[in-house]
Amino acid sequence: MARRTLLYQLLLTFFGLSKEHRKLLFDQIHQIVFHGQGGYSFTEVYELPIHLRKYIYHTLVEHYEKKNPKQEDGNTLAEKIKSGAVSLPDHMKGSKLKYNGG
Repeated sequence: MARRTLLYQLLLTFFGLSKEHRKLLFDQIHQIVFHGQGGYSFTEVYELPIHLRKYIYHTLVEHYEKKNPKQEDGNTLAEKIKSGAVSLPDHMKGSKLKYNGG
């Protein structure tokens, strides 16, 4: 039986993406295709050079962060209500509404 010698020091000859990196890649592609609003197809984005795909992704992220500012946390909203900067409707204040209909 002839003994085979390996061409590479490691047993694996192909280094593919790990499951985590594959998921990140496909999430990034999905975000570009979905939020690109029809400007890109999956294959176009998949075949883009990495640096260009990352640039497009980060540009879309910046655009949507400016367009949709983050929600205020509950503490900030509660402080605004207590200070009177935000007024609550009557049904949330606990008072009963009067009905004058006939």
